[in-house]
Amino acid sequence: MKRANGTRSSSQTVRTLQLAGFTLVELLVVLAIIGVLVAIIVPVALGARRAAGRMSEVSALRGVMTGWISYAADQNGFVLPGYKAGYSARDENGNAIPADAYGGDI
Repeated sequence: MKRANGTRSSSQTVRTLQLAGFTLVELLVVLAIIGVLVAIIVPVALGARRAAGRMSEVSALRGVMTGWISYAADQNGFVLPGYKAGYSARDENGNAIPADAYGGDI
């Protein structure tokens, strides 16, 4: 209640201060809602990240396949030769080049 001079009584000020905050239950409900939203959003975001990684890999594979097809087109349909077992690599002087850390030939 306002006094004649325009100020409020101390009992009204105390009641106003008591009604101004949130209750513990309200805060817990808000935290629970935030937790549920995070539990929904995090897996979706991770799935999108994995999908983007897969798309990047598919794009790189397309580039490799384009290179193989271009090579085959330039070489009358023949693709790059593969590795043949039993042959050792040689340098320009004919010396065997070791293929592993132990000095073995390829």
